[in-house]
Amino acid sequence: MSAARGGGCRVLAAAASGVLLWSAHPPFDCGLVAWIALVPLLVAVRSVRPRYALGLGWLTGALAFGLATSWVVTTLARFTTLPVVLTVVLHALMALILGASVGLWAAGVAVAVRRGRSLWLAGPTLWVTTEWLRGVFPIGFGWVRLGESQHGILALAQLVAVTGIHGLSALVVLGNVAVAALLRPPATGVAWRPIIGVAALITVVVLGGAWRLHALSGVAPTGRLRLALVPGYVGQAHKWDPQQADRIWEGYVRATRAAAATHPDLIVWPETATPFVYDDRPEGVADLVRTIDTPLLLGTPTATRIGATVRRTNRVVLVGADGTERGHYDKRLLVPFGEYVPARWLFPFVRPLVGQEDGLVPGTAATVLDVTTARVGVLLCYEVIAPSLARALIAHGANVLVNPSNDAWFSTETAVAQAIASAQFRAIEHRVPLVRVANGGPTLLVAADGRIVWLAGSNGEPWYAVEVPLGHPGTLYSRIGDVVVWLSVAVVGWALVRRRA
Repeated sequence: MSAARGGGCRVLAAAASGVLLWSAHPPFDCGLVAWIALVPLLVAVRSVRPRYALGLGWLTGALAFGLATSWVVTTLARFTTLPVVLTVVLHALMALILGASVGLWAAGVAVAVRRGRSLWLAGPTLWVTTEWLRGVFPIGFGWVRLGESQHGILALAQLVAVTGIHGLSALVVLGNVAVAALLRPPATGVAWRPIIGVAALITVVVLGGAWRLHALSGVAPTGRLRLALVPGYVGQAHKWDPQQADRIWEGYVRATRAAAATHPDLIVWPETATPFVYDDRPEGVADLVRTIDTPLLLGTPTATRIGATVRRTNRVVLVGADGTERGHYDKRLLVPFGEYVPARWLFPFVRPLVGQEDGLVPGTAATVLDVTTARVGVLLCYEVIAPSLARALIAHGANVLVNPSNDAWFSTETAVAQAIASAQFRAIEHRVPLVRVANGGPTLLVAADGRIVWLAGSNGEPWYAVEVPLGHPGTLYSRIGDVVVWLSVAVVGWALVRRRA
């Protein structure tokens, strides 16, 4: 085979891995494909230089993340004044940044092969390290993690209660390494023992997860939280139109009064539900809550003046039945380009989708809100992708997670489906129920084992009554956190030190 032909085959293999990784997540949602998605790339980088492997892996990652987040282009085109060409360029840049994580993984694999290191350890630890880095640097976009492709296989997904989502990603990579090992040249031979060991490990994880599902089904709840969820169904094009403000407000008020007649413990509105800044009209909210005599948890933008500056946040406010504010939570993980512009010096012409010149300011506290017998931890919309945020809320005593969202931004259901997959894992990781109330997207209840037990579409009834079973939150992952990540980083760091020595 000529060098040019061999290079072309490797490029095609890398591209195939990118497409397979994409298909493992929504909209196709073929979770089983994830177990072979990296095989073409693994085969392609076996005998190439690390620099070449970096390029192949980068292609895989850029293609996978570019396809998985293609909804970004339509969203930017619909809700900004940017030219369509520029939205495509920005999305391509984003895909390249995210794809670098897979490129680094592939380069690390090539180095390990050249130095005679075992991929049984190098493959998973390198993947966990680069996947974790993608979630924290440079824009903190931990979207469509590899392990999240397994959200539909609940017995397997229970592993995250022990290891967190990165542990499941590591297991999927280990499965890919095993399949790639079966494709070694005949002269090399197949190492059957580790392959059988990986198969046995996966079997144990699945059986253990099935046992956990059965055990959880027999646990009686310690209490129930009766919620009334008011999605709103307000189109993004009308959401901040001053001429629509009264209509939007009255729609929420009517639905809320009707919901209050069922005497729930708490009424929940979605993210940024109020068509006004909360600081401008707190008395209007207080009057409504006193009238219905029921606590209200509402999403709202805020603008607090501190000296000559205005601090704008994306906030959830808990208003007690007497109309007084009982607490609030400010969104801590903001959406890149949606709520703030990362590396603003590179994009001086880009304004965040929230429409404020300087974007929003992130919150700093993992505030838990007390409601009757429940302690509510809030993950605002996009925050549901962040395991560390959910774990901090559980550490502060939350026994139920509430995920108010505004899905009216999205032009397709793909982004929402990807976020819901993340939500399932936040419930499993800590054995807590998760309630999602969304404007323009599905409103649902996720059980503590990750099952979606109730779901309403993106345009249905004005309000829904839901009973949330409460239990005893906390798992091994709740206590030890991302040990899998830190061990992986340590292994990779030690390998780098040894290489330089």
